[in-house]
Amino acid sequence: MSNELTEDQIQTRVFALIEEAGPWKPPDALTPLRDLGIDSLSVMDLLSAVEKDFSFRIPDEDVNRFANAQDIISYVKNRRF
Repeated sequence: MSNELTEDQIQTRVFALIEEAGPWKPPDALTPLRDLGIDSLSVMDLLSAVEKDFSFRIPDEDVNRFANAQDIISYVKNRRF
């Protein structure tokens, strides 16, 4: 995987992972995951998919940082692969 993904590319992939994880389609990156009906177990499944897709591990201490898709996008963007 290239280290040079743009934020738009990351957003597209994160939105696809959200849609694959369940019947959710985020209207934008700032909509809270809970408002989409994504419960804590589904968030864990989503983060596992993010780890697999972007080939890195999210440490347990970071799991509660993700309130919306933008939080995930920013986290991925700021990761050093």
